[in-house]
Amino acid sequence: MSLFSLAYLAQKVSVAAQWQSQVLSYFGLFNQMDDFARGVVDTRTVIFYASATFFFLFLTLRVVESRRWK
Repeated sequence: MSLFSLAYLAQKVSVAAQWQSQVLSYFGLFNQMDDFARGVVDTRTVIFYASATFFFLFLTLRVVESRRWK
């Protein structure tokens, strides 16, 4: 599942699962880009993108290292 589709999935979660909907919508990339599109630089959004970038770079490094040792 892509991070792009999390906003759509958050809308489809039932009303009884309100906190799950909030978590899914927070990780949706389109919701995070709304502030940037309006010209507002929010530190929460910058930290989100920086931490996501470092997390996926870390995972990529692990995959490359594991392939090197095979």
